[in-house]
Amino acid sequence: MEEKGINSYSRIDDKNCAPAKIWWEKNSQFWMKVKSVWDQYLDTHTLVALKDKVDGKVMHENLVVMASEYASGKILPADIDRQIQSSFIKYVGDNKKFAKLQ
Repeated sequence: MEEKGINSYSRIDDKNCAPAKIWWEKNSQFWMKVKSVWDQYLDTHTLVALKDKVDGKVMHENLVVMASEYASGKILPADIDRQIQSSFIKYVGDNKKFAKLQ
């Protein structure tokens, strides 16, 4: 893969990033859990093939909703790992290593 083009960046004042920093503080734990599930999967797989949609939604749509529900307390910490893994399994298909996590 090769990318061609010109990208220009300009530094912005840190205070303009305050909403993003607040969002990340609320959501980083969730996304680290998602990363952990991906890491487990990639440790044993060299190829990734995702289903385009499950129940009419792409993977990130489900994860963003789940992140919001977790941050608001609608999904409890005791349940979040299972829910992330369950969602992940739906998109990667049948995998014996992850099937036992459901």
